[in-house]
Amino acid sequence: MQQIEITDLCGEPPFSFRVCDYTITTCYLVASAETSVPIFIDIPEPLQNTFRIIVEIIDGSGCSEFKYYDATSPTPTLTPTKTLTATPVLGCRCIVFENTSNENIYVGFIQCDGTNFFAPIESGTTYYACGSNPYVTNTGVTFNIYTDCIDGSCPRIPFPITPTVTPSLSVTQTQTPSSSVTPSQQSPTPTKTLTRTPRVTNSPTPAPFKAYLFIEPNTGSTLIGDWMYTVNSQNFFGFSNGSQPTQNQSDFNNELNVYVDFSGWTAGTFPSVITATIPKTTGGNDSFGNSIVANNFITTSVSANTLNGSGWFIWLIPTGATNGLYQSQIDYSLSSPNLLTPLFMESTIYSYTFYYTGTTIPNTTYRVYTTFPGVDFNLSNAGTNIYFRGNSLSS
Repeated sequence: MQQIEITDLCGEPPFSFRVCDYTITTCYLVASAETSVPIFIDIPEPLQNTFRIIVEIIDGSGCSEFKYYDATSPTPTLTPTKTLTATPVLGCRCIVFENTSNENIYVGFIQCDGTNFFAPIESGTTYYACGSNPYVTNTGVTFNIYTDCIDGSCPRIPFPITPTVTPSLSVTQTQTPSSSVTPSQQSPTPTKTLTRTPRVTNSPTPAPFKAYLFIEPNTGSTLIGDWMYTVNSQNFFGFSNGSQPTQNQSDFNNELNVYVDFSGWTAGTFPSVITATIPKTTGGNDSFGNSIVANNFITTSVSANTLNGSGWFIWLIPTGATNGLYQSQIDYSLSSPNLLTPLFMESTIYSYTFYYTGTTIPNTTYRVYTTFPGVDFNLSNAGTNIYFRGNSLSS
């Protein structure tokens, strides 16, 4: 059982506490009538080992305060209970991660002592671990789960597996003319051979080769800002609020997941997400007559008046669609799909990645491309289409 320690309170006692998932969809009342700190509250079983949770603190006057807890931060807020020991938990198995890509990729799992592990493994290496519930942030890493760890360590190849169970009795069925069959005349049903093989957990299915255009209207700055403030404890509140994602890989991953989870993208509050095809081969022309170049998304239009006023245009492109390279330049035009101007994207944003885990777009690893803080992608399309096209890839 994991716990959270509350060390400061604001408001009028007594206090009540609810623990919620990070979307505040499901909440559990975990404590009430508390008057002083420190207070230790148990994380409900359905939210155990969840990376991001919200604690709602309700004071005696009914006012609420939300606190965001992130178990992947350098100093995790989530702490094991005092009764937790280093004894391996049930189901502590050998996990082998293999990074076959050309980049360092973050992986995670629950360690045998119940704590969370989240760190990168280097390109071309194999990482041995003990724990459960492994996951990866990029399909360049695969993993297998083998047998129980021995004395807290994972044996190297060959991994021990449960021996094959072979039937020890072979019986030939006999028939008698009598219509009644006594127990001694019945033939035992042969036991089937059971072969136990290592359990292999599939990596997430790679996303189709699409680029995704998010349009954040400046008129929606309060909506996106309130969402980011409520669910996210860092400093990114949307581009329309003049903020940029944190330049730290773990924080960037968390912030962009929260950003893309915003319901406005799918509920009609903001313009719907626009997709663009990313071809894997060069040749021919797209529907606008521009040449098709491998790993660069084809010419894509945003219909006139899609945006009420001005707003930020942000492209999210899977790393696998560009072969791990950066989409350092994107073409755009406010007049003609064949008269495009190349713009350099902001490297302090696209140099980080995030693995999306929600439902707005497919689950895979993305980079974020826009010109912020440069205002070239802060555009208005009142009365005119806007055209975009992938231009240049760089390493």
